[in-house]
Amino acid sequence: MRYILFDLPWLSIPVMGYGLMIVLGFGTGILMAYRRAKRFGENPEHIVNLGLLALIGGITGARGLYVILNFGDFTGYGFWGDVGRMVNVRAGGLVYYGGLLLALVLGIGYILRKRLSVRRVLDIAAPSLMIGLAFGRIGCTLNGCCFGGRCTLDWAPTISFPYGSPSYSQHATGMAWRIVGDDGTPLADADGHERFVVPEERKDASNTAYTVHADAPPGTRPDGPVLDVPRQFLVAHDMGPGQPALYELLDRETIHKEGRLNQTYHYRDVPVHPTQLYSALNALLICILLNLFYANRRREGQVFALMLTLYPVSRFILEAIRKDTLPVLYGLSFSQVVSIGLLALGLLVWRLAARLPAVAPVPLSGRSAAAGD
Repeated sequence: MRYILFDLPWLSIPVMGYGLMIVLGFGTGILMAYRRAKRFGENPEHIVNLGLLALIGGITGARGLYVILNFGDFTGYGFWGDVGRMVNVRAGGLVYYGGLLLALVLGIGYILRKRLSVRRVLDIAAPSLMIGLAFGRIGCTLNGCCFGGRCTLDWAPTISFPYGSPSYSQHATGMAWRIVGDDGTPLADADGHERFVVPEERKDASNTAYTVHADAPPGTRPDGPVLDVPRQFLVAHDMGPGQPALYELLDRETIHKEGRLNQTYHYRDVPVHPTQLYSALNALLICILLNLFYANRRREGQVFALMLTLYPVSRFILEAIRKDTLPVLYGLSFSQVVSIGLLALGLLVWRLAARLPAVAPVPLSGRSAAAGD
């Protein structure tokens, strides 16, 4: 779980774990699709072009949908500050379904323009989409986004993310903090009592609720779990005579600019379900199944249909233990709602594949590529 893996030698350019996994996933997916296209008689140059479109559409759609769903997190910093935060993909924050849908729209548009077989190309691309997602979820693990809910089960695997990660920041909003020194030792007052900062809900002039953090009464310990917060990353705001000070935490980007990011890895969030690793394993298994099914499919389009059947079902289940998004419809998350729609689409593709000819006519581009092999 490292936000920055390393700096490029002599350039002092940070290599983000999230971004590196996106690049590796894209490269691996393109290589897989390129080899499969040559093997099954499709022009591999079209696959490379489609891959570039998928990269542009995937990142744009995934980031755009994330910004829409979390718009409040990107406002209040001035116009250019808001825009800068919106386009800062390196910090993480992508919604896979947004990228998948926009990439499909651009990809199908390219396929139709070049008069390629839609079913054949989508079959070629399906396993690559899953291997790309597997790498992307490893990137989520390194970044600390797309995290699961708090886990208190003794037998279940858990993961804890460092200070400043999206998981840590979200839990810090509603949990009490125990203030610790630079060495991790809890700080105490003159009477030897540990120092805690607790959340308080207040309302502004428009009656909108918001949460602040203030000192707990001396000698009291908050109920429930607490987060250890290093004193060096705690910012106090003097609210005037007779008013308790309010506190906030330095964000990860500010700490990185100050050159203190390595100090954040010593302080951890509460244990949560490792949903990113589950998702990566799920995508890898689907990729393997699609590859095994590819050579045995009876009709073109069935590989893509299988992806649209397996992934939405597994994603719907995994969303049950994710806690980084809010419900949008009948207690379901946005991704669960989209999963239902994609599953219906997958069933429709199965039906269409059964009615269409088993193999689409080989396009001129495919015949010329096959003849050159």
